[in-house]
Amino acid sequence: MDIGGYWATFVSIILGVGVADLLMNFHRLLHERKRVRWDALPLVWAVIALLWIINYWWAVAANLTRWSDTRFVIEFAAAAIPPIMLFLMAASLLPRAAPAEGRLEMRAEWQKARGLFLTLAALYQCMAWINVTLANGVPVWDFVALVRAITLTALALALVLKDRRADWAAALVILTMLTWRLAVQPVG
Repeated sequence: MDIGGYWATFVSIILGVGVADLLMNFHRLLHERKRVRWDALPLVWAVIALLWIINYWWAVAANLTRWSDTRFVIEFAAAAIPPIMLFLMAASLLPRAAPAEGRLEMRAEWQKARGLFLTLAALYQCMAWINVTLANGVPVWDFVALVRAITLTALALALVLKDRRADWAAALVILTMLTWRLAVQPVG
């Protein structure tokens, strides 16, 4: 196995743990569904996080990240930050367990988790931009960079405004762009 294979395996493990954590937390909510007061907003963000993970894994599998060409360990360390952030985003989204008694209020849980999640998502977008620049040797301004800029703007507005409507607007804008981008992005 060459260095690219090791890199893809390493990233796959990190992303796989993120997907597993997200799905296990959702499973716990389903299991306790009678005691959960559901809120769609964190579920929409969970779908976004899952799509970001799938997109990043695909980019690594297709060697679009170009990290298999790196020569120094520091480059791999920098490249490891985005998948770790994706894991942390996935792990921070949904409640881990229902309270021993009473109901789990997902809206209240989102209010507690939103700042961390939105900050991680914004940092992930920034790191992706930095890594693309490092991989190409120059800043790249293309369609993907435009999508990233709009995403970052939506996340920043949601963070600053601290308003549920801003959270919904950011989620819907990002989900729409991400879905469209993935729908037109070729696999090979």
